[in-house]
Amino acid sequence: MAREQQNTATKRTSPLLWLILILLLLGSTVGGVSAYLSASSNELKNEFQVDKPPTVTVTDNSITVEDPGYAVYLRAAVVVNWKSTTTGNLLAEIPQEGEGKDYTLTAGDGWFKHSDGFYYYKGVIDNGISETIPITLTTISSKDGYALTIQIAAQTVQAVGTTDGADPIDAVVDAWGITAGQILGSP
Repeated sequence: MAREQQNTATKRTSPLLWLILILLLLGSTVGGVSAYLSASSNELKNEFQVDKPPTVTVTDNSITVEDPGYAVYLRAAVVVNWKSTTTGNLLAEIPQEGEGKDYTLTAGDGWFKHSDGFYYYKGVIDNGISETIPITLTTISSKDGYALTIQIAAQTVQAVGTTDGADPIDAVVDAWGITAGQILGSP
């Protein structure tokens, strides 16, 4: 009978003993790995580099694109306003473009105005090239106490490559909704 009681007691403590041993083994493994990692002095550095967008400088009459490091297309939004010569405030009246109106806007030979209102540069600004592209505002009429001002906002998008996805498209079509052929002057 004593032997039966001893076997029963051993059977009861055996799973508990195994559980304690497993927990001790896990604890020492996790502790050892943590100690090793915290004592390690090798610092990890992010080696990934992302292409920087090209530097685009806009003045009142030109756009300069510094060497982008890759081929890009260029477009510009041009906003013309009446500005007070004394206070600098803008007049709510929108100046009218065209012959016999308030002003004409002459973009260089390399530009065209698309139906979306943006001016597109007809060509690619290649890797290794910095380019300055003129835009000229000619005032036709005037308002007492006001002068016409021009503001230009320029954008670039890569000229090569497609978007990711199941149905990749040219980056310029994805970004601007205009094809490379339209920018370069072909259908």
